[in-house]
Amino acid sequence: MNEEQKQVTKASHTITLYLGSNDKVWYIAGLPNYDDPSCVKPTSYGKDGIEKVLNEHTTEEGINPIAKIKMAKKELDAKKTEYGSKMTDEQYQEQLKKLKKGELPNGEKVPTMTVIIRPLNTATYENMVAALDEMLISNIDKYVIDNVDKMSQDDKDLIAKAGVK
Repeated sequence: MNEEQKQVTKASHTITLYLGSNDKVWYIAGLPNYDDPSCVKPTSYGKDGIEKVLNEHTTEEGINPIAKIKMAKKELDAKKTEYGSKMTDEQYQEQLKKLKKGELPNGEKVPTMTVIIRPLNTATYENMVAALDEMLISNIDKYVIDNVDKMSQDDKDLIAKAGVK
């Protein structure tokens, strides 16, 4: 994503993940509040961490898009594995692509989320793999791996105040 694309994403459709030392991860839902480091919240990897944060995130429209998309994918998976299913892998992949873009089978269009992943210099390769796994599990179509060295000074100051290492 270029800078212009990052700017057009609605704040409530964005979550930023900071991958830090000792397998720690923090997130900001929406835009950072540079005056309030409590906007940076700790979480963990896995089902009760990043996955839960994404599942429970509500956009400004009052929608939990990740939860809705995951439910639709579960139904698609069941349809594909159904006995006697005539769905080909190509058809499955085509429908999955639509789901990830927020196009549900019932005609409903849900907003899609953008996740910005910022691995700090203290994060490990395994942390990055775990974060990318979460994107796959949560059917995130748009995610950006952002170089922490290119962060603004405001962002660096905010995460330092929040104790992110």
